[in-house]
Amino acid sequence: MNKLLKIDYKGQTTVLSVILVLVGMIFLVPAITGKAEAVINATVLLHGQAAKLTWTLLAAKMYCGVFTRQPTQKGDQIGWNTRGVGYGETCVGHEEGFVKYGTGAGDVTFDFKNPFIGTNTCKITVQNPALRGDCSIAQGNFASAFYNVRG
Repeated sequence: MNKLLKIDYKGQTTVLSVILVLVGMIFLVPAITGKAEAVINATVLLHGQAAKLTWTLLAAKMYCGVFTRQPTQKGDQIGWNTRGVGYGETCVGHEEGFVKYGTGAGDVTFDFKNPFIGTNTCKITVQNPALRGDCSIAQGNFASAFYNVRG
């Protein structure tokens, strides 16, 4: 009789453990995928002569993540949005890519990275000697990146 009670007791413990794990997953999975689906909202401001140039989109590539809004120009601004891929994908929580525009006198490339763990970074490469650029990006899951191109 004692053995039967001990087996029954262990069965209840196992059921209780499974229930606690499932309840924990209800709270943890959204938290994990929330970072995995973080976003970058990028804005490029064109100043001076840079605003007078003709900007042509040459490439927009995501190594990890996806564009939720493709790069578009409106007046003196260029913008795009990205987000990380969901749980179970190859680049969970990591956004990395670039946008490249031609100006007729040289290309400008806007790089960005929002890793799952670590520091968000951005970089601008200007091949037109008449232009110069800088960028800044906020830290955290929902990052805003700002690029300035001056000429």
